[in-house]
Amino acid sequence: MTDETRMNTERLLNSLFHQDPMASATFAETVRRKSPLDPEKMLMLAVLEDAVFCIQKNLRSTSRKGQRLMQETEDWIGEEDDEWLFSFNNICEVLGLDARYLRQGLLRWKKTLLREPRPLEPTRQQKRLRRSHKGIKLSNAA
Repeated sequence: MTDETRMNTERLLNSLFHQDPMASATFAETVRRKSPLDPEKMLMLAVLEDAVFCIQKNLRSTSRKGQRLMQETEDWIGEEDDEWLFSFNNICEVLGLDARYLRQGLLRWKKTLLREPRPLEPTRQQKRLRRSHKGIKLSNAA
């Protein structure tokens, strides 16, 4: 945008908002700041990433806290709310994602992970043995 165009735009905005000088400045700032990573978009992306991380971490949780976090995250993703600014639908819309497609993909991904056999957790005794043998090097003498 050239300086002349910018000045013409600011004059036009000032004439539109002549009653409230702050409104034209606020509007101009909103229009001017269209970088791909606006702070608002970064925050919304962080909320979405946190939801995915929460599912990954708590998918097979046996603790009450983990199960509660998993349920709250699933409820948030499943909610068809457009009223709340940070609803799943609104975040997807702002980020240019198809909420229905992402919702279905997350559900498919979750079902796939739940079908996979759960890796066995080492017992306490196995953990203790690993810690006690950590510093010992075995030679290959035969």
